[in-house]
Amino acid sequence: MFLQAYCDATEFYDIKAAQDIAGFHQDDFVIYRNIFQGIDKSVIEWMSELKLFHIEDKNVFAHAFYDDDRLPEDQISSHVVWTRMDDWIKFNNDKQGLYLTHGHTPRKHAPVKSPNRTNLDAGAVFYGRYVIGEYYKDIQGPVKFHEFNFSK
Repeated sequence: MFLQAYCDATEFYDIKAAQDIAGFHQDDFVIYRNIFQGIDKSVIEWMSELKLFHIEDKNVFAHAFYDDDRLPEDQISSHVVWTRMDDWIKFNNDKQGLYLTHGHTPRKHAPVKSPNRTNLDAGAVFYGRYVIGEYYKDIQGPVKFHEFNFSK
């Protein structure tokens, strides 16, 4: 969303984050032109080169979703970023045999393990918890979790 706002020169979804990246603060009103001009181009280039998902051995890591029926190069970016999966939904991995680790669906009781997938999103912004999965080579899914609590 940040890149899209930057490239389209429209309002940022999170104006505070955009102001922080640009290196200044305005409390009373926002002049978007100033924010756009204040963001270093190298930050935009770096963000533009980030992958939507990562496949390692038989694990796939995505923000929200990965479609096992599509090859990696045919994934639909809006699905990878925006699809939400209910806790009980199985990740269909019949074709590529991948195990999905994702977030985007905050759960106070995370991590949530469902068939062939794990949701690590513990809702840090809502509940003050981060969950990190630990993975080993040639093993599908996380072998253990590390949780961190912080004050919001």
